[in-house]
This record gives sequence, C-alpha cells and structure tokens, in this order.
Amino acid sequence: MTTVSKAFTRARYARQLRAPLQKLASSFPSNTTIDQFSVLYVIHEASASPEKPELAQIDLCKLTAIDRSTMADVLQRLSQRGWIVVRRSTKDRRKNVPVITRSGRNILDKCLKVEQEFILSGNTI
Repeated sequence: MTTVSKAFTRARYARQLRAPLQKLASSFPSNTTIDQFSVLYVIHEASASPEKPELAQIDLCKLTAIDRSTMADVLQRLSQRGWIVVRRSTKDRRKNVPVITRSGRNILDKCLKVEQEFILSGNTI
C-alpha cells in the first residue's frame, strides 16, 4: 500500500467515524478540527513519501472526502494559522500546492500523540 493510499484510507475512516472523532478532536491543541487534522496528515504523508506527489486542492478533496468549498475553507484557515503555505506546482504551473510548515508539523505531531493516547485509553474509533 502506498503512502498516499494509506493517507486516503485513514482520511476516509475519519469522515465515516465522525462522532468518536469529534470527542477526540476536543482534546486536540489549538482548537484543531478533524478536517484540519486530516488535511495536515495527508499533506505531510504525501510530502514524506518517496513519490512526493504534489497534491492540489482537488486531490486533497478526493483523498479526504471533503467537498471543495469546505476544503477551500480548511486550507485558508491552515494558511492563516501558518500551518501550511501554498506554492505553485513545479510540475504544473496552473496548480497551487499546499505545503506543511514546521509549525504545521508540530501541531500534527501533537494531534497524533493525542490520537494515540485516545486509542490507548480504551476509546474506539
């Protein structure tokens, strides 16, 4: 399974398991939402994969099962918080590609720790 397909699977589950994940998100730092967490995770995993695919907004929509208008809002909020920057694609100059920042990576790491503690404490997702 490729890194991107793992991210897709994880994000798809996140959308299907909304109620327990809302409980999880209430413990995330900086009022991070499930959608923000999912998008940060997918962007990070794509950038960490050997293929390094450049994911445009439409790609993120498909991988996270978030509609286009919600995705635009999520990306804007992530950018305003300094957790991503948007750059032109090096492969297709028509595309804008979000890139996770160090600050975004720090928040993602904290969220992943909360997620792990949530699961280890007997909660089910």
